[in-house]
Amino acid sequence: MRLVLGLVVVVVLAAAAAGVLLREPGYLLLRYGAWTVETTPAVAVVALALLYAAVAVVWRLVRGTRRLPRRFAAWRRSVRRRRARRALVQGLVELAEGHWDTAERLLLQGVADSEAPLLHYLGAARAAQAQGARDRRDRYLKAAGEARPASPLAVALTQAELQRADGQLEQALASYVHARQLAPRHPLVLRRLAELYRELADWESLVRLLRDLRRHRALGDEALSALEREAWRRLLAASPEAWARLPRGLRQEPELVAAHAEALLAAGRTAEAEAALRRAASGRPDPRLAELYGRLSGEGAETRLRTLERWLGSAPEDPVLLLAAGRQAAAARLWGKARSYLEAAVARGAGAEARLELAALLEALGETETAREHYRRGLEERLGHGPALPAAPAPRPLPAADAG
Repeated sequence: MRLVLGLVVVVVLAAAAAGVLLREPGYLLLRYGAWTVETTPAVAVVALALLYAAVAVVWRLVRGTRRLPRRFAAWRRSVRRRRARRALVQGLVELAEGHWDTAERLLLQGVADSEAPLLHYLGAARAAQAQGARDRRDRYLKAAGEARPASPLAVALTQAELQRADGQLEQALASYVHARQLAPRHPLVLRRLAELYRELADWESLVRLLRDLRRHRALGDEALSALEREAWRRLLAASPEAWARLPRGLRQEPELVAAHAEALLAAGRTAEAEAALRRAASGRPDPRLAELYGRLSGEGAETRLRTLERWLGSAPEDPVLLLAAGRQAAAARLWGKARSYLEAAVARGAGAEARLELAALLEALGETETAREHYRRGLEERLGHGPALPAAPAPRPLPAADAG
């Protein structure tokens, strides 16, 4: 373009000069050796302009010829890159449509000429895994890590995701830990690591991760709270000693108190379990704690019954408390109170458990027909249907006790 503009300028200037010289033709003589040229200045100017233009064109052609191999190579690279882009796009489409073998082939076609080889290799790794080819998957992931420009975090996350989907949970954990080393504050890395800890039931590691999950907002408040409660509940269920490490803000959570008490009961530490349940209940206890308190056994049934009756003072219609009181009254051999509380629990919708407890008590008291009816209805409530029961067995004798 510059050459054309230069030639135009030269021709215009030459024409202008020739116009001036034509008004005063003049005379020009050039002699070199045996050669002599006679002409007017106007003709000389035009000739020089044409000579300059010819030399410029020739020089441009010579330079263009010298650059031709480089220009041809650049053109070929451009063509290959366009093909690589088309192969990448089509390969990703095939991958999304589930044509794994076609996707793998297309993604590998243009990888050598692509401006984004990382995307080719990561896509090919996904396609290979979908075909069950772990070796090829790992080879592509290694190549992705060596690609330029490289993104080690993207490779680590993809590798972990594929390993997890393939059931290689321990390998996936190692990949996520590596990803966390690369990006300690990355919310996605923290969230995926928490999910895997939960899947592996590694509650200790999950509890240690909770602080970073909260600090870097990797989860919403509600989801994080639910995860925190689950992790501590699992730890408490496995070991009562975990209570000492439980944050104070969680020590009034009913499900955590219940998990702690159940672990104490499993370890035979009934008195500690009872004390823990009583401490957690201020006024009207949570239904989960009341139900568990009602199931306590061993000495002290009358004391537990008095505690339950105190709680009933603030919620006399609570079916869970009524059922718990009925159980403890039966444990204390206060049959009249037990029957009264269990009948009240049934009347207030305590469900199949209360009805079956009442049936067992009535059967032991010798009221076979009434007990049978409660058995039938209790099983119907529990199963959603219920065949009539056969004749009830002979009632169990009750030990002598206060009739309540």
